[in-house]
Amino acid sequence: MLLPTDVIEAARAGDSLALERVLRYCDRYINKICTRTLYDKDGLPHIGIDEYMKHRLYDVYAYALRW
Repeated sequence: MLLPTDVIEAARAGDSLALERVLRYCDRYINKICTRTLYDKDGLPHIGIDEYMKHRLYDVYAYALRW
């Protein structure tokens, strides 16, 4: 299901609720591209989400919507 155009326009106009809705819409994609192999203190690999990268991508999306 696509995001309605009026929600995107509202996010571009600065509506914080609309921006949150856009980011939630993109959340699965952002999680997918932020998935990394992380290692615990014993050196064992675990698949997880790089939270730093995820927050950086949220910032990039929010910035891009306002232009």
